Amino acid sequence: MHVPERHWRFPTAAAIDSLARRFGLPNRGNMQDWEIQVADPARLDEFLTAYDDGTLDGDERFTLMEMIIQSCEMAFEQAGRTPVNDRQWNRALERIRRDVDLHIYSLWYWADPDGESKSTGEWIVTPDLRKMMAEVLSTRTDLGER
Repeated sequence: MHVPERHWRFPTAAAIDSLARRFGLPNRGNMQDWEIQVADPARLDEFLTAYDDGTLDGDERFTLMEMIIQSCEMAFEQAGRTPVNDRQWNRALERIRRDVDLHIYSLWYWADPDGESKSTGEWIVTPDLRKMMAEVLSTRTDLGER
C-alpha cells in the first residue's frame, strides 16, 4: 500500500512498553506488529477511555489507536457484521477525526485507497475510513499526496 512517506509513523518502543505495562499486555522482543497482536475487542471500552484520559503522549495515543482500530475490526469479524451504528467504532472515528494530524498514517493505511493491503479484500472498517479520508482530504490539502 502506498502511504506517502511524509505521513509514515510507527509505534515506538517506549509507547509499546508504556501501554503494555498500563494494560498488562505481553511485550516480548519477538512480537512483530505488537499493536495488532495485542488488540482485544473485549477491552475496547477500556482502550477508548484510556485514549481520552489525558495521560498519554502522542506516540502512546497513536499506538493505542492502532490497537483500537484492530480491535474493532476483530469485533466485526467475530460478530459477522458491519460497523453501522456501532457505539465503540463511532467513538474511535470521532477521535481519529479530531486528532487527524496524529492519525493520518493510520487513516491512510486502513482506508487503503489503492486496494493493496489485504489480498482477500478490504477490511470491514475500510469503507468508513475511506469516507473519512475523502472528507479530510477535501478540506486539508496539506495531508494529501505531493
